[in-house]
Amino acid sequence: MFHPFVIPFCIGTVALFGIIGIKFTRWIRSLDRKQITIFRQHFLKGMFIPAIKEMLLEGLFHRKVTRFSRRLGFMHRSIALGWFLLIVVGFIEATVNLKGKLHAPWYAIFYRFFEHDQFTASSRVFADIMDALLIYVLIGIGLAVGKSLYAGIMGLRKTSKLKLFDTVLRYSLWLIFPLRLLSESLTACTVDVRANLRALRFEGQTIILAVLQHQRAEIQCAVGGTGKLQHQVAFVVNHRADSILNNIGRERTVVPV
Repeated sequence: MFHPFVIPFCIGTVALFGIIGIKFTRWIRSLDRKQITIFRQHFLKGMFIPAIKEMLLEGLFHRKVTRFSRRLGFMHRSIALGWFLLIVVGFIEATVNLKGKLHAPWYAIFYRFFEHDQFTASSRVFADIMDALLIYVLIGIGLAVGKSLYAGIMGLRKTSKLKLFDTVLRYSLWLIFPLRLLSESLTACTVDVRANLRALRFEGQTIILAVLQHQRAEIQCAVGGTGKLQHQVAFVVNHRADSILNNIGRERTVVPV
C-alpha cells in the first residue's frame, strides 16, 4: 500500500540511516590496528552484552535519572519507552494483520490510515494498547512542556537554555505525537462519516423516510401563526422533503433494503 504523503517519511528514513552509516564508517576507519584488535576480542568474548543492557536501562528506562527524581525519570521514560513501544506494537499489529507477510516500512507507521475497517477481536486489543501508549507518551510530553516553562514542577531550580536549532528540534519531536493523535482522529472521523453515509444509503432508507416524514409533519404544524417569511421557508423545506422522499421511493424499487 502506498500514498504520496509517505514520501517525506521515506526520505527522512533514508537520510537517517545514511547519516548513521557514514558516521559508523568514519568511526571504524579512525581506529588503529591495536584498537581494532581489542574491539574484536571484546566482541568475540561477548563483552558488548553489558553495554547493550546499559543502553536499554538508560536509553529507555532512564534508571539513573529516576534515582535522582522520580517525576523527572517518569517524564523521560514515558517519552522514550512509550515511543519505542508504539513502534514495536505497531509493527506487531501490522504483521498480524498481514499474517506474517512482509510489508513496506511505512505501513506499520501509518497503519490507521491504510487499515480502518478492521473489526476483529485482535484489532480492538491492538487499538486499545496503541491508544494507551499514545496517552502515556502525551503525559510525558505535557510534563516536558511544563518543565520547560517552570522547572520547579520537576524539582529543578532552572531549565536548560538551548540554542535555536536545538529548541526547534525539541519542539518538532514533541509535536509528533499530538499531530499523530489529531491525524488519527480526523481519519477516524472521515471513515465514520463515510460509513454512516453508506449505511444510510443502502441499509437505512426506512430511517430517512421516518425522519423526513416527521420533520415535514412538524413544519406543517408550525406554519400556523407565523409570518410570510416563515411560510416561504416552510414551503421550501417541505417541497425539498417531498422531492427527497420521492427519490428514495424510486431508489427503493431498485436497491433492496
